[in-house]
Amino acid sequence: MTREALRAMVEEASDFPMLPPNATQIARLTTDLSAPVKEIASKIESDELLLDRMFAIVNAPFYSVSGDITRITDAISLLGYKKVCNLAVGISALGIFPIKKEQGFDYGSFWKQSVIAGVSAGLIASRIPGDNPADVFSAAMLQNIGVLFLVREHPVEYGTALGISRGQHVPFVVAERESWGGDHAQLGAQICLNWQMPQLLAEVIRHHNFVELRESIPDGTKVLVQIVHLSGLMAEVLEDLEDESARERLDDLSREFFGFGPKTIDRLLLKVPDLAQSIGSSFGLDMGGTVSRGTGPGEPKYHVICPACHVEDQQGKFCGECGQALLIITTPRVKKNGAQEKYWSQKTPLPVGARFVLSSRSWAVFQLKRAMVSKPWNWREETHRGCF
Repeated sequence: MTREALRAMVEEASDFPMLPPNATQIARLTTDLSAPVKEIASKIESDELLLDRMFAIVNAPFYSVSGDITRITDAISLLGYKKVCNLAVGISALGIFPIKKEQGFDYGSFWKQSVIAGVSAGLIASRIPGDNPADVFSAAMLQNIGVLFLVREHPVEYGTALGISRGQHVPFVVAERESWGGDHAQLGAQICLNWQMPQLLAEVIRHHNFVELRESIPDGTKVLVQIVHLSGLMAEVLEDLEDESARERLDDLSREFFGFGPKTIDRLLLKVPDLAQSIGSSFGLDMGGTVSRGTGPGEPKYHVICPACHVEDQQGKFCGECGQALLIITTPRVKKNGAQEKYWSQKTPLPVGARFVLSSRSWAVFQLKRAMVSKPWNWREETHRGCF
């Protein structure tokens, strides 16, 4: 599908929210090199909710600022006005959508994954030379904004692509290309351009599925696109700790892109839950609670929800209700050559009913767990899955 066709598709949308006027004005300021800092600061400070969310993010460890930032002018001086404006627009975008389930689609779960991806991208960027974190947080958080467009404007096309993905065990973005000729990443890029966000951010979103599509990416955006792609994989790993193939893809691509070893990825994953909890709560997202036991390195893992009878709050090695063993058995990883080829061959939609919950306990390694739910499959409830 051509960019002109995608632009027309977005511009003709009738039910897709537009940015608030204040956010639109902030977006325009990113291209105005003569705009005074005080004007930018006043636009952000006029929205107290936006200001609180900004502080929650810019004070995250991956920005490496000394002391807490309590004034937006300080954030601008440390990060630059363009990055602060981009971050403000990205935050505003989340605020125009529901954060709870509506018409069968779980917006809350979608945005939880988006926040986790944003935090993951910031942590990855903090370990790479260059001035990236503010840009990658917004790009990672909005990387699947095109999903929401399809859910609201073209649910039939989205449902068809999802069915192909599940039935043929191909990446969702490939199923989109096959079924309607475009994909949610292309739509997301066009949405960002319509919102007057920077061209660079739009191009990062456009190419973030380059591994599944086996496409090359422009050199000017290569590092940012790779970071955003890995952030989606980190969100996938944290959503389902039993998905060994997702962790293998993350390890392989991290090493291929940036030379990160598994221990480095472990350290990054350890930091995500608490940061996501802090940032997600500022958006009013319910990031959940403790859902796993014995998750330290090398320790056996046990279900807290019985996989047989689904009774919750299990504390021992066997279910107190039905006697089912609660030990989580994982299969050994088999090293294969070609990270991108393995991604293609192993990427399959996640299981129906799987969901993630975050914990606030910093000592827990990965406080996320699959909770199988016995209910009919609903494509709207699965729309956010397989996109990160």
